[in-house]
Amino acid sequence: MRWSEIGAREIIDVYNGARLGRLDRADMVIDPETGQIEELVVAASSPLGGFGRGAEARIPWSAVQQVGPQIVLVELKNPTQRD
Repeated sequence: MRWSEIGAREIIDVYNGARLGRLDRADMVIDPETGQIEELVVAASSPLGGFGRGAEARIPWSAVQQVGPQIVLVELKNPTQRD
């Protein structure tokens, strides 16, 4: 699967059912030495659309459980968030 095919999939935490954002709006943190994806950084959206005041969720790549046709399932018991 290519990144361009992922589209607007919602990122859902299976631990609590929370919507964390959309995958196409996430940034990837990549280890420059190994080329491995370390984490996704997802900007939290506000209820009115657009982005919140700098809020973000950091999702370790190891937490990604499954990429489906419409959603990405992650398992976060204690997501790191900044407000």
